Amino acid sequence: MKNLLPSFIVFALVFALVLSCSKTHENFDLIDDPVVVYDTIYLHDTIQNFDTLFIFHTIIHSDTIVTVDTIISQDTSTFSYLFRHYELETYDVLFYTIDKQKSPRKICKMKSDAHYIDIIAEGNMIYPVWSPEEDYIFYVDIDHLAIAKRNLITDEVEHIYQIDRNIMFLRYFPVRDMFLVSYQEEGLHKIGAIDYHLNTFIELTAAGADEYNPTTSETDDWIYYSKMNNGTADIYRRKLDNPSLEEEVYIDPEFNLASFSVSADGKFLITPKYFNGKGFVVFYDINRQEIIHELELPVEGHPLYATLSKDNKAIFFVNGTPYNYSEPRQLYRMGLDRTQLLKMTSFTDQLAIRPLVK
Repeated sequence: MKNLLPSFIVFALVFALVLSCSKTHENFDLIDDPVVVYDTIYLHDTIQNFDTLFIFHTIIHSDTIVTVDTIISQDTSTFSYLFRHYELETYDVLFYTIDKQKSPRKICKMKSDAHYIDIIAEGNMIYPVWSPEEDYIFYVDIDHLAIAKRNLITDEVEHIYQIDRNIMFLRYFPVRDMFLVSYQEEGLHKIGAIDYHLNTFIELTAAGADEYNPTTSETDDWIYYSKMNNGTADIYRRKLDNPSLEEEVYIDPEFNLASFSVSADGKFLITPKYFNGKGFVVFYDINRQEIIHELELPVEGHPLYATLSKDNKAIFFVNGTPYNYSEPRQLYRMGLDRTQLLKMTSFTDQLAIRPLVK
């Protein structure tokens, strides 16, 4: 009888071990990583630890790695393609100049890879913009109080809209085939739209607001503009069909965002800034309302009138001092990776103003 008790204990231990191995082996097929299970069998040969491993494996499988990866893919780093190196195309650049006495004015056109300036017209004319028709431009003819359309081949001029107020800014609105303008009334700046086909003016600014420099992309009907807000100019937008519905776009209490442009695809805007003795062009994600990148310019002085090529590969800007008309301003071209910098003009008594690129 005494010999039976040790034999029974040994038998029970062997039987328990067989059951344990059998249980572990049955769950072995449930795990995707047999190496982990294999290590567990020899290091922690118990059903309890194996179940703990199964829970740990589940945590790894449903961890936030996928969520984090999604956030990264949607981050403003998706605009990193902008700042890669591209060999720049040759673009046509339209701008106008004034001398130090602010008269007369010249409407000019240049190739982006050359220094030759083609003077299209000279006189009391401002704010030239590209027409959707090849070989045409629009501009404000102050002498005739009209928006003019000029043929660049024949120099033929047609006055397509008679102005009834002091237009101080002009942009073409591609999606609606209209013009966007700003004007001054009772000491305030206001914005409006001109349907030159129907010969009508559409006021967009509410009473008491101070708004100016409206612009747009080439792909949607949002109208972007600067608006005085608590002492500085910020960027807002609205639509022509619902002008009372205004949206904030870019609010900065420290800088005047009065000279900006929207990318052709409508995804972001750029605006020049000057701080700590350096000039920057800020790239801003319109949808997420976040700064994408602050591009430092390798040129001394204040950047003005920054604008982009339609392919978003080249930036053009004027360098000078705001509100100072006693010194010349030069026009520059640069790739967004800060290469291929070209000083396009070398004026001694002229100021380059508001370049537009196509």
